[in-house]
Amino acid sequence: DDYINCGFNLHLQNSLSLATWFNTSDMGDQRMISNSDHCSANRYFLMIDAAANQPRHLKFNINYDNAGQGGEIGYNYPVSDGNWHFVVGTWDGNAMRLYLDGVLVDSLFGITSSIVYSNNSSNTYLGNDFCNVEPFNGYLDESSIWDYALSYQEIQNYMNCPPTGNEAGLAGY
Repeated sequence: DDYINCGFNLHLQNSLSLATWFNTSDMGDQRMISNSDHCSANRYFLMIDAAANQPRHLKFNINYDNAGQGGEIGYNYPVSDGNWHFVVGTWDGNAMRLYLDGVLVDSLFGITSSIVYSNNSSNTYLGNDFCNVEPFNGYLDESSIWDYALSYQEIQNYMNCPPTGNEAGLAGY
C-alpha cells in the first residue's frame, strides 16, 4: 500500500538505469519503478508480471506500449519467492539490459527512440504506477534511478554497497 511519488522532474530521455532490491511473495502484477501517462503510455518500468500469457515474470520496459517504438525485455524466473533480489534495468540509447542478482538475464538492441513525455502526468513512482492498479506488495530497498546506463562493474559495486547520494548521474535515490 505504500509507495513514493518521485514527481515529474526525472525526464530521462536517451539513457537510464533503474535499480532496486526487492522482496515479495506476491505472485500478482507489481510495479517496482514506473513512469507512465494515464495508465497506458509506458515511459519506463521495472515490474513483476503475473499474466498467464506472459513468458516473463520480471520485466523491464522502455517507451513500449501497444503502439510504442520502444522495447521490453524480461526473465522467466519466479522472483516472488520471499527472498531478497537485486534487479537493474539499463538502457544506453540503443541496448536494453536486465540484470538479476548481478547476472545479465536478457538484452535487446536497436531501441533508439527517445522517451517523449506529455503534460498529462509523467511522474515516476517507486512501488506503484500512475493509476494505483499495480502496487508493489512487499519490500523495496536502496532504489535508485540514473540518467545513464550503469556498467556491469557499477552494478556489481552498487549491489554490494549502495550509492551515497552524491554520485554523478544519480537522478533519484
